[in-house]
Amino acid sequence: MPDELSTLADELVRGYLTYRGLATTLNAYEQELKTEKQGKIYVERVVEEITQSIEKHDIDSLKKIWSNFNERTFNQLSGEESRIATQHENDAFKLYIVKCIQKNEKQKCVEFFTKMASMTVGNPTWSEWFAIPYMASDPKDREPFK
Repeated sequence: MPDELSTLADELVRGYLTYRGLATTLNAYEQELKTEKQGKIYVERVVEEITQSIEKHDIDSLKKIWSNFNERTFNQLSGEESRIATQHENDAFKLYIVKCIQKNEKQKCVEFFTKMASMTVGNPTWSEWFAIPYMASDPKDREPFK
């Protein structure tokens, strides 16, 4: 629902609750709206932190963010949900590698594989990615980038 419609609906609900004299319900409704808005702000802030870590080639920060996700949230997921979370994690780290290559920061790629060895070594989804920092030609023509 677009923000304008959502705001209109919120105002209509507030008006109805006020008209009916449901002050306790109105207070609970206001609290729910506040919690919802805070949740949106939190998600936007986390996405911004991930994006900044990738753009600044800050592997320590990116690793810390995902470590917190794994400890606080992802460890409670079911099998399929856990698989999806792991895929998102891999995708974020692969985007980090892509951004390093685009900015010609091959040393940052080497640093990534050194610091992330526990996650990448022996992991089939990463096998082709190990060669990227050492490629002489443009990696856009290679398999992982197609």
